[in-house]
Amino acid sequence: MIHYNSIPVLFKIGNFPIYSWGFMVVLGLIAAIFLIIRDAKKQKFDVIKIERLIIAMMIGGSIMSKLFYVLFYQKEFSNIFELSSLWSGGTMSIGVFVGAGIGMLIYTRIARLNFWAASDLIA
Repeated sequence: MIHYNSIPVLFKIGNFPIYSWGFMVVLGLIAAIFLIIRDAKKQKFDVIKIERLIIAMMIGGSIMSKLFYVLFYQKEFSNIFELSSLWSGGTMSIGVFVGAGIGMLIYTRIARLNFWAASDLIA
């Protein structure tokens, strides 16, 4: 049997802990962005539009992940001000996918990008 001892907090910056799971997600996101931009250049996409598409997807994913959490776990919130507390956690990954898809759909319409070609690039 392989024993695995997880390290929940990698390090702290002042009183702000950097969690291992979040750190790895950010590293994966950065790597994905670099690969998407590299492939966009190879496929002759407008790189600025692709960068803006990624930003739109990140904004949509962030908003929807929190919204999904609020919808599914309404009982955890005692007042309206707790809804915006991103630092206390409370997000759902299905919301990220839905929000990123909505952000992508909206931005591809605005920027006049081919939705399916952009989807293939992002995937």
